[in-house]
Amino acid sequence: MKKIILAFGHSIIRTSRGTWMPSGIYQTIEYHKPSGKIRRTFLDQVISDPNSQNAYLGGGQAVVRALFTLWGSSRSSDVAFVGGRPYHMDKIFENAVSNISEATVQAKYFKTLFESTHSPQPEIFVKEGTRNTEDDMREILKLTKGYDQATVVAMSFRIFRAKLLMEEFVKNNQQFVDAASRLTFCSAEQFLPELFDEFVTMNQSAAYTRTMEQERSGVLAMLNGSGHDYLRTE
Repeated sequence: MKKIILAFGHSIIRTSRGTWMPSGIYQTIEYHKPSGKIRRTFLDQVISDPNSQNAYLGGGQAVVRALFTLWGSSRSSDVAFVGGRPYHMDKIFENAVSNISEATVQAKYFKTLFESTHSPQPEIFVKEGTRNTEDDMREILKLTKGYDQATVVAMSFRIFRAKLLMEEFVKNNQQFVDAASRLTFCSAEQFLPELFDEFVTMNQSAAYTRTMEQERSGVLAMLNGSGHDYLRTE
């Protein structure tokens, strides 16, 4: 059976050294004036209080670590990272991010985890060039077509909208019906029991509430037929 495990795009951040890495459990945001809409900063800033007004959920590192753990249970699956960068990142960093994407940063982080094993490296696919979650889901389905079984790893708060995006895309592109039937979503949290306390805190935080309000807006927009994206600006 040909299998693949895919990471559903999550945020990346720039460190104080100018390098890029997947986001931690939290990331920082700012409020765009005068609209008050939320924008991610993409900066590695310590979140000491997940209830602060600038705290928002990230999860990039957790997704890659979970994917690594899942891959390690059989080591027979191919691996894929899907995710470009939002337009807003280009506006902030301009040409400095022309070669940066969520997928490339996640793949690099995965390889650092892989170095601790002695197994042959799996086939790793990196799909960049996407700009939003809808693009990511479309590319995931395209990759899935060549496999008997596909598992998409994401933080649990992202799965609701991801499933709706998949269903809508398949409805309008019937050639992907079979691929979608072989695709399963799973939450990253279940593969990281060592972070149990951190996830409990996360789920009770203002950062979680704030993030879920954005996810809810995207879900309702799709259910109402009025769009796909968050209220948050890119």
